[in-house]
Order: sequence, then C-alpha cells, then structure tokens
Amino acid sequence: GITFIILFTLIAFGFPIGFALGLVGICGLSYLSGLRTALSIAGMVPFAWAADHTFMCIPLFVLMGHFAHQSGVVTKFYDAAFKLVGRLPGGLAIASTIASGGFAAVSGSSSAASATMATLCVPEMEKYRYNPKLMTGSVAVGGTFAILIPPSLGFILYGIITEESVGKLFIAGIIPGILMIALISFATIVICEIKPAWGPPGPSTRLGQKIRALFQVWEIVFIFM
Repeated sequence: GITFIILFTLIAFGFPIGFALGLVGICGLSYLSGLRTALSIAGMVPFAWAADHTFMCIPLFVLMGHFAHQSGVVTKFYDAAFKLVGRLPGGLAIASTIASGGFAAVSGSSSAASATMATLCVPEMEKYRYNPKLMTGSVAVGGTFAILIPPSLGFILYGIITEESVGKLFIAGIIPGILMIALISFATIVICEIKPAWGPPGPSTRLGQKIRALFQVWEIVFIFM
C-alpha cells in the first residue's frame, strides 16, 4: 500500500512514470532482499530487455519516419490527399487525416506523427481560416493512427511482452486503421456541413490533377508494402 502511495505521489509531482516505477521497485526490493540484491537486479533487468534484438526495429522505424519527412514524401502525400478530397467540406482537415494515416504507415511513433502533421497541415488550414478546434483536433487524432497502423511501436512492445506474433498484430491493425480514417473523415464532413464556417472547402482540381496525385503516393505505398 505504501509503495502505491509513493508511486502515485511521484507521478503527481511530474516524475516520469518509468523512473517512478523503477525507483519504487528498487526501494521495495531493498526492503525485502537488501540493497545489494536490488542494485544487482536493477543492473541486469534493463540490460536484458535492451539487449533483445527485437527492440532494434523501434528506433529504426522512428528513423524511417524522419527520413520520410525530410525527403518530402509525407508532403507529397498530403498534397495528393488535398487534391483528391480538398473540395469536400472540411477538405483540408480530411486531407490531414489521410496524410496522418500515410505517415503512420512508415513510422510507428505517434509523437513524431503529430509533430510532423502539425508543422505541415496547420499552416494550410490557418490560410483557409479553419476553426482552431477542427485544426488541432484533426492533427491530434491523426497522431493516434501510428499506434494502430503498422509499423506500430505499441504492437511491437505488446507482441514482445506477451510473446505474440508481431507480424500478425501488424496485419490485424490494417483494417481497423483504415476504418478509423474513414470514420473520422466522415465525421469531419458532417461537422462542416452543420458548421460550414469551421472548414470551408478548398479549391477544386481537375480530373487529370487527381490522377497525377494518385501516382505521387507510390513511395508511401511501396514502403508500407
């Protein structure tokens, strides 16, 4: 009981959760088995987890997301989505949602997805005078796709801890991820139909531009496959 009180007190004061758990665990082990045993376990357990080669893919997936952003692949994907759906009510927000799904397909980090989409999409939506709630909401919810659409870091950690197949978990996340993008896009259209000032339609594009836009996204599709 005391350890839980200490744990939640540390978290309430802004202590990082992982460090709070580790500190409380070491204190508890010291009380039960002695300081030498606690320090020995504290040295071995993190190394045993970090030395697992399966974890190597986590920083590499994050790195791949940075490559995709710096190379302009994500920007082209957003531009293509804007040309395809920009004319709809709330089209820019929908394009942000779709682009967030595209970024999630090449990086499993939700924080990286949110940061990238915020710098890319928010200035465009501000240009068309989108409602701040719709702007920030579409970017924030788009960041959550990375936890579901493979390569998801959450799925990797869950698969390692539970000894489940990471590949099967990845496959299981594809359809729910696409469904989430579709439902959020539909909800955006409904909101902007009710409140047109929140998300005015963007400029219309010709059929030829839409077709060329589809060919712009081949890099994301290729990396994902």
